[in-house]
Formats: sequence, C-alpha cells, structure tokens
Amino acid sequence: MKTKLVYIIASISCWLILALAMWIEYNYMLVPCPLCTLQRILFAISGALCVILLLYDKIIFQLGLLLSSLLGATIAGRQVWLQSFPADIPHSCSAGLLQLIHKYPLLDFIKVIFINSSSECSHIDYTITGLSLAAWSLMIFIILSIISLSVIIRKKKVDF
Repeated sequence: MKTKLVYIIASISCWLILALAMWIEYNYMLVPCPLCTLQRILFAISGALCVILLLYDKIIFQLGLLLSSLLGATIAGRQVWLQSFPADIPHSCSAGLLQLIHKYPLLDFIKVIFINSSSECSHIDYTITGLSLAAWSLMIFIILSIISLSVIIRKKKVDF
C-alpha cells in the first residue's frame, strides 16, 4: 500500500476516534479520567503527525508518530491493566488531569499518573463489542505503532 494512503487512513482514523470519544462523553454524560484524556491528546498528536507526513515525509515526523503511538499504547495498556482488577479492590485516588498538571512538576506528574492512577481510571463506563474503550485504544495504538515502524523500516531499506 502506498505510504500516503496509509497516512490518510491513519489520520482519518485518529480524528474519527476522537469524535467518537467526544460523542460518547457528551451523549452518556461521562467525564474522562486522566489516562483517557492523555490518550485523546496522543490520538490528536498522532492524527496531526499523519497530516504533516502527508505534506513532509521526513524521518523526524515518522519517529514522532512512532513515539506518540508507543506512548499511547503504554498509557492505554496501563488503563487496561487497572481495569483488570476486581471492582472491590480499592485503588488510590488522585485529582483530575488539569489539577495534577498545575500541582506537580513533570516527573512527579508522570509518577502520579502511572503509579497512583485514580480510581476512575479503573472503572469501565462504556464498552464496544465487549471491550472497554481503553482496550480499543490499546489495539489502535499498537496498530499505529506497527504501521509507523513498518514505514520507517521500508524507507530505510530504500535508502540503502
């Protein structure tokens, strides 16, 4: 498949995922947890990088897409892991994402998000075909990672 077509499909997919997440949020009156919000930000970054790659197919943007999709898979994987615990096991609670950003420096913020994730991150509010939204995000970020890595490898083979 041509690289530009891959970027078009990936970009449209990222923006549709964001639109679906916002529709679910507003239609079902849900408030996204900090991990959900970070996943949305990374879908937006990935979608924007795909658009940039349509215009400027440079390795730095390809590496940025790989990094954003791997980071998104890490965050979604953390949320899926939190959701795998039984509901009766207590989880530590933290503040909302904006409060955490204003309260902590970057490294402490990352530690709070990943180590002390809030109880709302472990709650499954909505499923599609039996999978939580975090599980779908994990799969999509893994697919984006594989696509971006394959494009990078294919481009490197052509350069040699």
